[in-house]
Amino acid sequence: MPTSFLNLAKLCDKLEKISKTKEKIALLSNFLRSLNPYEIEPAVFLIIGTPFAESDSQTLDISWRSILETNYTAKQTTLFNQPLTIRAVHEYFSKLAQISGSGARKKRKRLLEMLFRESSPLERKFLVRMILGEMRHGVAKGLMIKAIAEAAHLDYSLIKRLSAIYGNIGEIARLALVGGEEGLSKIEVAPFTPIKPMLAENLDSLDELFKKPVSPMAIEYKYDGVRVQIHKKADKVHIYSRRLKDITSSFPEIADLIKKTIPNHSCILDGEIIAIRRNDQRPLPFQELMRRFKRIHEVQRLRQEIPVQLYLFDILLLDDKILFDYPYQERWNILATICKGLTLAYRIISSEKEEITRFYQAALAAGHEGILLKKLNSPYSPGERKKEWLKLKEAIHADLVIIAADWGSGRRTGWLSNYHLAALDPLKGTFHEVGKTFKGLTDEEFQDMTANLQKIKTYETQYTVYVKPQIVVEVAFNEIQKSPQYPAGYALRFARIKRIRLDKDPSEVTSLDEIAYLYERQFEKKARI
Repeated sequence: MPTSFLNLAKLCDKLEKISKTKEKIALLSNFLRSLNPYEIEPAVFLIIGTPFAESDSQTLDISWRSILETNYTAKQTTLFNQPLTIRAVHEYFSKLAQISGSGARKKRKRLLEMLFRESSPLERKFLVRMILGEMRHGVAKGLMIKAIAEAAHLDYSLIKRLSAIYGNIGEIARLALVGGEEGLSKIEVAPFTPIKPMLAENLDSLDELFKKPVSPMAIEYKYDGVRVQIHKKADKVHIYSRRLKDITSSFPEIADLIKKTIPNHSCILDGEIIAIRRNDQRPLPFQELMRRFKRIHEVQRLRQEIPVQLYLFDILLLDDKILFDYPYQERWNILATICKGLTLAYRIISSEKEEITRFYQAALAAGHEGILLKKLNSPYSPGERKKEWLKLKEAIHADLVIIAADWGSGRRTGWLSNYHLAALDPLKGTFHEVGKTFKGLTDEEFQDMTANLQKIKTYETQYTVYVKPQIVVEVAFNEIQKSPQYPAGYALRFARIKRIRLDKDPSEVTSLDEIAYLYERQFEKKARI
């Protein structure tokens, strides 16, 4: 018999009331074992609140406002005697994701209303959370991987590694539960199956690095663009983003370049695409590149307006040889041999603080984001953030006031932990939002901040608490972008809280004029179209 969606909703309700990780894993693993094979994949995605695989191009573009328009909280009349099943919900979501073009909003509303009419109040509660990606039960992908391993009686490290080289955790769960290790052997590193990129740890300063003796490292420019993974086999090339989405259509010239330059090999390459100004090749702000990244139409016009440059810095597969466990320096040598005619990341090898400092300053002066420091013997660890790679970036600082906060999910469930940050309009004495962040605070600080924000609450919605502008925080960020989303006209990129400024009054925070000045100052190093 098919499993009802109500059973899944009851599971999510129990998970929300349990705080102990082991109990959550036990509940999840028992539930996964109870499912029919064809239900495992959709159930995994529904539980973690991401209805589709990372490598799937489908998305649910449905806002909270659209849900409210369906009047989903009203008492519903069930149209069918048959209970809503897990597969039926997944099919509803697939249909919703495929709606586009003229009248799409009305079509989505009608389909949502049909779904809500078939569901009970508890089912509707979690349907809404799944649509918005806010499950609030403390089960993200990491915990799900542990549950899959326990359900299939397999080693956690095996499931974790496979989830990094294959972007469908639902299918991994199905293969593990149905076929065990033999079933999982079908997953392999191959062109056109995108792999999660290895990531670098943050480094606050070179002083921090040189507290201990340093062996020679590769120091690369850190480019301010889109991390890409390029897959090639025969005359076919696909380009994937760090989120494993196929973005080949946004950068057709890069695909053509790879075909032309590497005609005789299959490979998977790791690199960065940046936007450049045509006349002098200087990097443009990241926001300009996003105009290419997000466009499906007018690609040819934008190719002329916003040219791009590819920088390569790693190779993960060459023909049938997987290179993950090769040392970084050996992978680099293979990359340099295979990719003659392509541009590799500019780098030096050094262990001298003065030389690395000069290299870092040169990277910033050239309009780049900073530097990466890589151990010469480091393997490539897909999907992991390792200390073998470090990144050092120049940060801009501002003092901003918190005007609202969103309730967290996953590990941050129960805390107000996504903070709306605002700058001051000194003429009017009002505050205008310029960004959000959930980064920078410790668990204890999240807990204290939640209590303090609740004391100055003015009103709240289901997900957001609005507060009096009283708490000031020092914020570091990497760039300011023009933004139509915020009335202030600006948005901070990669904002993170450095400290809570109890010594500062809201009247002393950074002004909108200062934000505008910082925006313009960026072009002392970056180019402008």
